[in-house]
Amino acid sequence: MGVSSTGGLVIRSGPGTGYTRVGSYPNGATVLASASTTNGFRNVGTNRWVSAAYLVRITSYPCE
Repeated sequence: MGVSSTGGLVIRSGPGTGYTRVGSYPNGATVLASASTTNGFRNVGTNRWVSAAYLVRITSYPCE
């Protein structure tokens, strides 16, 4: 998946905006994300979630 957000994409500790920010990805970054969503968020690692609304599928990189 690719990040499509001019301000970058916040990484959170859980699947929702109420969870703590633990990092960020810049616009255009390539991210390996889960295929399924939880509350509109995709898992990108242990305790790392991003909003699915700002990810775009890159056909050369499959979802898990």
